[in-house]
Parts: sequence; C-alpha cells; structure tokens
Amino acid sequence: REFVFGVMFIPLGFIFAWFSIFGNSAIDLVANGATELGEIAVNDAAMGMFALFEYFPYSDILSFAGVVIGLIFFVTSADSGALVLANLSSRGMTNDTDAPVWLRLFWAAATGLITLGLLFAGGFASLQSVSVIAGLPFSLILVLYMMSMWTSLKEEGNKRKASTLGTANVLDSGKSWKARLQRIV
Repeated sequence: REFVFGVMFIPLGFIFAWFSIFGNSAIDLVANGATELGEIAVNDAAMGMFALFEYFPYSDILSFAGVVIGLIFFVTSADSGALVLANLSSRGMTNDTDAPVWLRLFWAAATGLITLGLLFAGGFASLQSVSVIAGLPFSLILVLYMMSMWTSLKEEGNKRKASTLGTANVLDSGKSWKARLQRIV
C-alpha cells in the first residue's frame, strides 16, 4: 500500500506543483506583456522553460536544476526500461532475482543506440513518430494488463469472501462446515 501510494501520488504531487508554479507564472507573464516568452515557447518548446527562468531571480540555478531534474527523469526511465527488458528476456528467474547486470547493460546500450540512430536519421520528429507507432501495440497490451488485473482482483475478493464464510457457523444446528463434512464422510 505504501509503495503504490509513493509511486502514484508523490510524482503526481511534484508534477502538479511544477505545472502550477511555472505554468501559471508563464501564463501570467505572457498575459501581462511578455509576448517574447510566448513566441519562444511556441517556436522552440524546449527553450521555453529556460526563457521562463530568465524572468526569475537566480535563473542560472533554476536552469541547472531543470537540467538535473530532466536528466534524473531520463536516466531513471532508461534504467527501469533496461531492467524490465532484461527480466523479460531471461529464463529461469525467480521473483526474488533480477536479470544479470550484463544483460541490463546490453538493453540500455541497445535502446540508447536505437534512439541515437533515429535522432541522426530523421531528427526529433522521427523519434516521436516511432514512439507513437510503437505505443499503439503497447496500449493494447496495457488494456490486456488492466483486464487481467481486474480479473485477479475479483478472484482475490472472492477468495477473501470464501475464507470468511468457511469459518462461520451455518444454519445446520450451528455446526461448522468441518463438522458437516465429517458427518458426510
């Protein structure tokens, strides 16, 4: 429960705070005459954040913090993806073990090289196109995961109900199910 809470709500709270503070600040600045900020954000979205930071004190520190946060996000995502790919491509693993480190490094290097190849071949637009195309089949897999989770949760609920009913006394003269079973046998 704590893990799910931490994974779901802490990043969500950070995102809400980030967009509330910096998003509303940018909207307020553009509404009050900083039209060049809006033009930079529309024409070059990647530079929009840094242009916004120029309106705040300590803009160099904010820019550095933004780069570090982005780097941590990308490295964490790449590491998680490499771990999942390595675990899925390994045999004979138990629930308590992860794939070997060399396999994680292989998948990290492979995804990095594919990304670099796409960036050099067609730029950021080709990388976005491949991400969208690859995301469509994955979205179908996610729907299957959700249906499986729903089925598992229903089964878990039925097991929980059954375990509470099995220990309760029933109408047959107050005898438990064990006593009735013993009588039948």
